[in-house]
Amino acid sequence: MFLRKTLSEGISRLTLTTGRFVRLLIDDCIEDSYSIFVKFVGVRYSKKIKNIFRKLLNNSINSIYKNMNPSMINSKPIIFISACENKEKSGGYKYNGGIHEYNLLAKLLRQHGYESYIVTCDGTYENWLFEHQPHISLKEFQQKKEQNQNYRCVTSWAKAKTFLDNCEKIYFWDMELHYTDHDHFSALKKLYKTKIVKTAAISKTIQAWHMTNFEKKCIVIPNIIDEYFWKPDENKRIINRIGYMVEDEKTENLINRFKESSRQTGMNLEFYRINGSALELLNGLQSCNFFLSMNQGKDPLWGEGCPRTIIEALSAGCIVLAYDIIGNREILQHSFNGIIVPRGRHDLMEDAITSLYQNKIEVDRLRINGQNYLQSCHKMESRWPAVSEFLDFN
Repeated sequence: MFLRKTLSEGISRLTLTTGRFVRLLIDDCIEDSYSIFVKFVGVRYSKKIKNIFRKLLNNSINSIYKNMNPSMINSKPIIFISACENKEKSGGYKYNGGIHEYNLLAKLLRQHGYESYIVTCDGTYENWLFEHQPHISLKEFQQKKEQNQNYRCVTSWAKAKTFLDNCEKIYFWDMELHYTDHDHFSALKKLYKTKIVKTAAISKTIQAWHMTNFEKKCIVIPNIIDEYFWKPDENKRIINRIGYMVEDEKTENLINRFKESSRQTGMNLEFYRINGSALELLNGLQSCNFFLSMNQGKDPLWGEGCPRTIIEALSAGCIVLAYDIIGNREILQHSFNGIIVPRGRHDLMEDAITSLYQNKIEVDRLRINGQNYLQSCHKMESRWPAVSEFLDFN
């Protein structure tokens, strides 16, 4: 680490020294050229004329110098984003939260005038989002790199080998500790030593994990939500409908338990399964009064790093009831903008459903707070300062 830092500083100092040398060389050229100019045209020596001549020649040489050094040209970098492992795992996955975040990042970059692409092995992808940002193949990616020296490469997948093998440097945006803390740890450690320029995390917990393990600064870029699509529609909302998604083999049994509990308390509730494309998810969530997050996490310790569904349910105007796992805890403040119950305490989830349906004032308060929270924290534009810092645009 010390050697790398020393080398980096040495290169920076060498660059500055080279720049100074070139400037001195330019000054010598100006002096010699001016003397020849004076003798040739036969004009009397004048400091004012000399300064004008110096300015004209200096501007011309500066233009040539900049053209010889593309890194000095003030142009926006191209951003390449990918999770491409190989031909079989090309990075264009369907119903994948990370791929959804990639598309939203690319859209945000394009809104700010940056050329950005998602890279898959052959340039193809599964069609399931409202909008899919431009995708290019690995071959096109390599061609664009050769044509443009100013670019950034972004991934959240430490085992995206095919993509990473074609990147000299990488900006790593971590979305899931279940992978980085286990199967991907060795690959990530190697990337820190060889390629990672900067790291971002989708939650404060992941941020702290990176800073603790690698002693490097890590920026927080929480889930991005496209408010153009994701918003409530009160005309669709069905008051007695509770939405849920199947997370594992236990989900349906738990839902049946909640159904039976609601019947015993005299409530006529509809438990509505939500799945499918982004449009189907939005329509389903907009029709629900409550949403039960049945996700109890992939990891016994960390839980879920980036539960996009929570953000989307809140955006659609649902009251969210969720289990206490790290990702949920960073989005929901218990009894402020949602309800959190301890993981595995399904009895408390039953009680929360019954209690809320009998308290309309509390439901309205939670819904308003949920919407205010989203407006403040999760709109596209609210993410731009962190993205800009992460990708070294400032």
